[in-house]
Amino acid sequence: MHIVLSPVAGDLVVNARIEAAGLTINNKIYPWDALPKDGPVRADGDIVTIDYGEHGGVSTCQLTQAHTVEVILPDLPPPPAPKVDLEAMVQAELETQRQGWVADRWQVKTVLGRDRWLAIEDFGARDEAPWGLKTVIEDAVSIPRVSQTVDLLAHILGMSDEEVDDLFRAAMTLVA
Repeated sequence: MHIVLSPVAGDLVVNARIEAAGLTINNKIYPWDALPKDGPVRADGDIVTIDYGEHGGVSTCQLTQAHTVEVILPDLPPPPAPKVDLEAMVQAELETQRQGWVADRWQVKTVLGRDRWLAIEDFGARDEAPWGLKTVIEDAVSIPRVSQTVDLLAHILGMSDEEVDDLFRAAMTLVA
């Protein structure tokens, strides 16, 4: 017997199991001698046709060699190419790069210049300044680009993310 799995419109998923005793389609058993003449599972002589949804799919399991199975693939247009968000890709790449940017405190101070570094020291000297920030300003050796401290210092100085990036790019090039 020849079994043809044929696509029809829709998203019906069909699981077909072909055994010596008959067909099991989506857990419903069809004995070989009692196959219907019409419907989604139908027999016409030695050909059995099973409809499956072109957008759903079919899975088959053949446990006998007495039958041949043919799956007709749906004639669907290819899926659209994924839309590439270049801006998001550039931003993700920048975020990845920022993770590895580290500058020594003296490099950051040098690029910032005396006046802006004094503004940071003045902020750190205030009574309400967090002790952890005071410690970083006075004692930090290395400063990673991606840190809450850098975000706070940028806020104090009114610097944008791009300006902070430029600061680190310049600072990392300095050699003592």
